[in-house]
Amino acid sequence: MARVERRSCPRHKPPAAAAVLAVRPDYNLMGSIRDICKDGLQFQYLAEPEAPPFHKPGSKVEVDIFLPGESFYILGVPCSVIHDQQDAKATVSGRKILRYCGLKFGTLNEEHKHLLGLLVERSSRIHAPDAPSSEE
Repeated sequence: MARVERRSCPRHKPPAAAAVLAVRPDYNLMGSIRDICKDGLQFQYLAEPEAPPFHKPGSKVEVDIFLPGESFYILGVPCSVIHDQQDAKATVSGRKILRYCGLKFGTLNEEHKHLLGLLVERSSRIHAPDAPSSEE
């Protein structure tokens, strides 16, 4: 089945492969961010093969975003779940499966807008195909 693009803005890889997202309030789901744009993001996480999706589409969640090793944190970002699906091709050690969850940002306060804007802008510079090298 072909993937339908729902975002109206370009997707960018985060500045660190270890960009992490944690779902509030219990922090019982953590994953790494695959891509981000001004409207939302997609992250991946490990799950048990028989486990249902952690969140149903339309669910409201709050997430924290941070870059390990840096002093960059965005706390309590409101989001809606767009999808939560299994990667049919990926199994980790035969005991866990890889799932992808797409989130759309909800109503953001000024701090969220500012920090997410910095993260998206930084991501677009670092991973832009034609970004000038710092060695030039």
